[in-house]
Amino acid sequence: MRTKLTLFMGFFFLVIMLSSVSAITICNPNLPSGCPEDVISITASVNYSAIGVNDTFYWQGYTPATLPHSILDELAWSVAGHTIDTNLDMNSHNIYEIDKTYFSATDFISSDDDDHIDIHSDRIDLFGEVFTTKNITMNADNRAFNFGTQRDASFTYNGSDVLFNPKLVGAGKFIVLGDIMANDVTPITTDTYSLGSSALRWLKGWFSGLDVSGDINQTNGNATINNYYGEVWFHNDEGEAVGTLNATYQILNVFSLEESENMLNGFANTSEGLQLITEGGVYRAKWEATGSGTNNHFYHGCLFVNDDCPYTTNQHVIADANNQVRMAKTGFIRINNGDNMTIRIKDTEGTSAGTVYIASMSLDRIGN
Repeated sequence: MRTKLTLFMGFFFLVIMLSSVSAITICNPNLPSGCPEDVISITASVNYSAIGVNDTFYWQGYTPATLPHSILDELAWSVAGHTIDTNLDMNSHNIYEIDKTYFSATDFISSDDDDHIDIHSDRIDLFGEVFTTKNITMNADNRAFNFGTQRDASFTYNGSDVLFNPKLVGAGKFIVLGDIMANDVTPITTDTYSLGSSALRWLKGWFSGLDVSGDINQTNGNATINNYYGEVWFHNDEGEAVGTLNATYQILNVFSLEESENMLNGFANTSEGLQLITEGGVYRAKWEATGSGTNNHFYHGCLFVNDDCPYTTNQHVIADANNQVRMAKTGFIRINNGDNMTIRIKDTEGTSAGTVYIASMSLDRIGN
């Protein structure tokens, strides 16, 4: 009788207690967050194999989507052997210490801790612009930067030269919309390629030197050549005595007098004669002298190069009845830098007194 009364009183007390509580929350104190003070803590063995990972009991009222990050702040976890089959949202957080990231069996990104990232793939497609503040290096010879939908043009370095081929496919051109500054510009093959064409001509060209081995065809306009030239001349109506003429050539030294004038480009009028001070070559030489001598005397005149009389500038005349002597000659001579040119005259018939009224000497370069 006493035992039955004890059981009845215990059951009655439990009913009274439960009727005063609107809800009972059971909490497992072994969870990381612990249990609130107003929650009854019951430590019990739970069969987690029967509870799914998305079950709110598994996460103490949370789901994986609503689980606060603070609960996992100190949690070390691994996905080794597992597959992430949805988006991984890091929410402005970082991922550290990744050795390799595979995209396929052969395509992956890796880092060997030497301040660069290695991309392993036979082909990388970029669908957008590439900006960099560093150099872009092709770390191999005979590899090309290709351009065009069918790789129509390319830049290549072959180990010694940079090659640009604008016509890998089709007949492309290398067009530069701007100024070009360069050192030597040399064709790949001699006497093969042109600069400009009959339809597309360059406007002007400035050269310090121009060496042409073929024809120069000037079809329209004027041809202006500032060649090397030198000319000296003398004129005195009263005449200038030149001294006694005999069988030895005497220099007609009148081109330094006050009455003389000159026009020089590459020459200098010196006491030694008209001196070439620039590039040598073949020059057209012209000289003349008009004066007085002795009737019927035979006079020789020549434009000397240093102390030599070229046959191309030698002239012979006889003084007329009025004792007038006029000599003139044009010819080609070869002279070198530093050579001096003078007009010299002699009387082959004896001696005579000479007077000069007009004299001139001119040279202009015509070639090598």
